[in-house]
Amino acid sequence: MIAESGREAGRIRVRWLGRLPYSEAWDLQRAFWEGRVYGRSADDYLLLLEHPHTYTVGRNGDGSNLLVPEDDLGLIDAEIHRVDRGGDITYHGPGQLVAYPILNLADHGFDMVGHVRRIEQALIAALGDFGVAAWAEDGLTGVWTDRGKIAAIGVRVARGVSMHGFALNVSPDLGYFAKIVPCGIADRPVTSLTEVLGTAVSIEEAVNMLIPHFAAVFGYAEENRSLLMRWLQPVSFPAGMVKRSRSPSTACYPGSLPARNGCGSRPIFRRTAIEMCVG
Repeated sequence: MIAESGREAGRIRVRWLGRLPYSEAWDLQRAFWEGRVYGRSADDYLLLLEHPHTYTVGRNGDGSNLLVPEDDLGLIDAEIHRVDRGGDITYHGPGQLVAYPILNLADHGFDMVGHVRRIEQALIAALGDFGVAAWAEDGLTGVWTDRGKIAAIGVRVARGVSMHGFALNVSPDLGYFAKIVPCGIADRPVTSLTEVLGTAVSIEEAVNMLIPHFAAVFGYAEENRSLLMRWLQPVSFPAGMVKRSRSPSTACYPGSLPARNGCGSRPIFRRTAIEMCVG
């Protein structure tokens, strides 16, 4: 299959990581990002996972859209992270499918905006398979239904390689969204696939619907898709397995992407980053 840009997409490796703490997933993203930037991997990756209850605030947020005292988040088993994407505050938690595409956009022949538009297309197509009418809205980022916003998108592109990604509300506890003003949009509700359909939908069902549309929209031929879905044995990283380098923005994972100097990989170059508002 040829991507819309006219270029043939390379190989995409899809990995299910299970439920992973945000900090570990963030380190893992950066490890894969470094591998793609410095040529240790020639493949794109789509990392799929859930997070425990987590709020993230992007570089455009000042914390004012968190509606409860930060010190009280432990009472609802939630944590908060300031992250290096654009945008304001959003929520991640159980029942929400989170996806982090680590893609070399130059290989695809489109820019950050094209990347986001393709994510929206893939989500809309997957939701259509469930019988849900969904769309993108001018001037906003994400995917919407007549019940409200069902998927949020927030990406960062640095040195031509994407990080962060999107979150599809499959069956999360929507009460956690009431603790924030999602993306600073106060007058638009948030919904989920389960709420729209009126019946339970599993994360596995959502993944199975999403992957073919993501691969097709981004132009990956079927023979260039590598899937590793471990539903019964999700990938986890035991204590001590993630070894941090002197730079707080780098990490090593045994058997994953070896760093150039043992576990001390190169620092992230933040000045070349392009950000897009998360919603």
